Amino acid sequence: MKILKKGKRFIAYRDENDINNSLMNNQIMIGDALGSIGIDSERFVGNTICLTKLNDHLLDYKKDGYLTPKEELVNFSLKRIKEVIEIGDLTPISDLLNSVPIKYLKSFVE
Repeated sequence: MKILKKGKRFIAYRDENDINNSLMNNQIMIGDALGSIGIDSERFVGNTICLTKLNDHLLDYKKDGYLTPKEELVNFSLKRIKEVIEIGDLTPISDLLNSVPIKYLKSFVE
């Protein structure tokens, strides 16, 4: 099985190594896509024969320091908050906190 990254997904394809795989349907040809998994969403679509390999591939990929777009934004926001505090202007932080639902603010301060 060959796994390639296409955009924000990993896609598994049948290759020469799968010829003797008795679990794989003979109608699936070499080069056919078997399934895919979203890098950020981790949603799987396709033949379950490739699910384990795609999951393993995704875990290896994420071990190398991959951050989701949200994680990148949170990290950038934390750096920006630190800069704003150092400057002494808390207005941007106040504006941000005013958009946070009360239940989250309460759980943060408790």
